[in-house]
Amino acid sequence: MKTPVELEAIMAIADNGAFGIHQGLPWHIPSELQYFKSITMNNPMIMGYNTFKSIGNLLPGRDHIVITSKKIPTQEALYIVDSFSEACSVLQTLHCKKAFIIGGATLFTDTLDFCSLVHVSRIHIEPKADIFFTFPVDNWHCIQESDKIVDQKTAISYTLQKWKKIKGL
Repeated sequence: MKTPVELEAIMAIADNGAFGIHQGLPWHIPSELQYFKSITMNNPMIMGYNTFKSIGNLLPGRDHIVITSKKIPTQEALYIVDSFSEACSVLQTLHCKKAFIIGGATLFTDTLDFCSLVHVSRIHIEPKADIFFTFPVDNWHCIQESDKIVDQKTAISYTLQKWKKIKGL
């Protein structure tokens, strides 16, 4: 019997909705990246091609499922699939209980309905960007929000939120 895999999403959005620039993040915040690592560690991550390229290499302790039609050489902990449906099939073969959607914006738009929880880092700056994203809060209830956190290396502040899907939507 197949056990359903719980899907969660994790994203970072600036105060002006900035989400990405030149296929990467418009900021570098070491403590927020540590938070991302702590949440996703030991869980598979589903991403689009640009997100995969922006990471630069495989992150240790996590399987990477990349949705793309591009040819990427496979290696251990890397799965290349053509669709979100195929990504979900790979999750079944990994026998995991939870997996994370980590981006980009199009993948979030297409898959948030399948997620039970969304982790949002609200980055309190207004950087230049070429990709913007608005998290659709109308369908979600904020169940946890941190106080403002200030990164010691960059002095950039951010707030961590957890959103749970409102039942019946």
